[in-house]
Amino acid sequence: MVAIAAAATAVHAAHAEIEVKEVSISDKLLLPDESLWIKEGLLEKKRVGATVSWNPRRAVLTKDALFFAKPNTTIIIDEIPLEDIVNILEEFNEEDSKDIIREIIVETSPTGINAGRAYTYKADSHEHKDWLAAVKNAKTEKLEAMEYDQLLQKGKIRQIRAHVKAIYESNLMQIAVAGLIFISFITDLAQAEVLPEEGSEAQAKFFKMDIFFTVMFTLELFVNLFAKSHNAFAEFLSDGWNLLDVVIVIASLLTVLASDIPSVKVFRLIRVFRVARIFRRLKSLNRIISALACAVLPVANSFLILALVTCIWAALGTQFFRFRHEPMFGSFSKSLFTMFQVVTGDGWASSVTRVLFDDETLRNGTDFGIALFFVSYVLIAGVVLINVVIAVLLDEFISSIQREKQEIERQEKIEEEKRKALTRSNGILDPLSSHLSHFVTDRDLARKIADAYERLDNDGSGGLNYEEFQFGLKRLPTSSPIHLQDDDFDLLTEGGKLCNSQGEFSSEQFQEMMREEIRRYAQRQVANAMQESTSKDMRALLLMIKLMDQRIDTISKIVHSWGYSNKGMARIIEVYYQHDKDDSGQLSKQEATDALKQLSIPVSKHDEVLQRLDSDGDGTITKEEFYSILEIIEELSDERLRNIEKMVASLQRTTLPQTVRADASSHYYSNPCKQK
Repeated sequence: MVAIAAAATAVHAAHAEIEVKEVSISDKLLLPDESLWIKEGLLEKKRVGATVSWNPRRAVLTKDALFFAKPNTTIIIDEIPLEDIVNILEEFNEEDSKDIIREIIVETSPTGINAGRAYTYKADSHEHKDWLAAVKNAKTEKLEAMEYDQLLQKGKIRQIRAHVKAIYESNLMQIAVAGLIFISFITDLAQAEVLPEEGSEAQAKFFKMDIFFTVMFTLELFVNLFAKSHNAFAEFLSDGWNLLDVVIVIASLLTVLASDIPSVKVFRLIRVFRVARIFRRLKSLNRIISALACAVLPVANSFLILALVTCIWAALGTQFFRFRHEPMFGSFSKSLFTMFQVVTGDGWASSVTRVLFDDETLRNGTDFGIALFFVSYVLIAGVVLINVVIAVLLDEFISSIQREKQEIERQEKIEEEKRKALTRSNGILDPLSSHLSHFVTDRDLARKIADAYERLDNDGSGGLNYEEFQFGLKRLPTSSPIHLQDDDFDLLTEGGKLCNSQGEFSSEQFQEMMREEIRRYAQRQVANAMQESTSKDMRALLLMIKLMDQRIDTISKIVHSWGYSNKGMARIIEVYYQHDKDDSGQLSKQEATDALKQLSIPVSKHDEVLQRLDSDGDGTITKEEFYSILEIIEELSDERLRNIEKMVASLQRTTLPQTVRADASSHYYSNPCKQK
């Protein structure tokens, strides 16, 4: 418990800004007073080790944090500040049609005291929804209280501005403004249709409506300006739609305040553009406008090519036809407009080309030079380049829409992958196991684990206790921070079996611990991939890998049970490298014999085992050949079992009466434990 106190004190000191209010410092390791409780009950916490287990925990929810203690105790063993909660997920696992397991997944902030760790809890079916709603509501109230406190600290103006911004950006306010814009647009269209005379009653009514809309839009602009006035109006000025609002409101004010000035009346036309503001409030329209804006530059380049070709033909037309038809080709500007008429297809044959054919000097009424000039231009500009412009516009428009859809799909995939990651069975040391899993050889793995231990052993004492291990894990450069708790330490050290009397474990014990964790990590990865895979072939392949792992585990247990190796494959690898002193990757017969002795292989079996290990008969044993000793050990174990069975049968025949032998045999084979 001293370890828990020291760890909790260090965590609270590092995060001084997160404090449980109304609880004194001396009582931080105890559950707060019952008057502060919002909800209390039993939850089951998910623990992932060799298997997935659920441990009962007493949970107490207050307005500041979610505390956990062991059942029937008041000592806090874990806490989750409500402001550290990033997300709360609800997961349903239908393991049986009659039994639906409801899980509550609490994701914490990477910068909080829990270092981004996700916790999975399970409640009774009748309390599941109550716990879920209580935690969500308490979190929302806590964040609102913190935001209010921050606003109070910043000053009254900032507090008012935050409230105004929240009201202005609410859905109800945005719908009201959009409706006002639409009504204003309909009014402008009606005025354009009616065209009331100056001084008439209809004109007065339209003017009053114009004043009303101008006042409303001016107020809306000032509210928006005040809500986004932080940091020298940076947020307001960064949005182009806000600048459009300013132009339209100024134009509307000019038409109202200076309506008697004739030159100002032209600004009334700008009021029609108010409807463009509705684009920003409708996502579908805003998406189209954004796509068109992205296509402006490529389309402008295409138009530039079309304009250059048109200018070339206009210059040629001026030289060729200025004396034949001065109104259309008398100058470059006239020719340019004429060629624009041709490219649009507006009567270019009847109104332009055939006019040039009406010349008395032509014998048959047709000039092939004129025909070639206009036909070539129509084919190049009217058929090819115009379609190029349209193609570029469509390509950029579709590409922009697709990019936006792909970004939405990418975000959805990220959220789905994040949800899957939270619902997977993950071990506490999985980030470290993932880092260590990128080894090349077994020796490389041993070196990586040793390097990790050196980083964790900050004082170089050669032993790691709970506090040092917890602190060191947070400093490791893993993909995500590791927050170790007291029950996690018990799980990793097998209830303290791997620790000495001082509660520390050595480098050798850490090697064994991490090799086992990496094996479990690989098993969990295979299980998760098999569960999430949609391919039958992939699931079949993963199932075969799981069966192979079970077979290897069975062999390891056989080796351990017969005393040939007390650490399984890890022990065999260790013995091999101990005897491969020259790092040649091969063992001589003498080195292999010494290794067999260290593995407790009977001397009578040495020659037979060495002969089988030396499969290529070159007189040396490679690493791969030596590792096959597991199969030989299994066969020796089976042989030893058969010899024992023969001895038992022989004793039954020679020393027991017939009836006793029958009863003993019947009892022996009816009890599976005895058969083993």
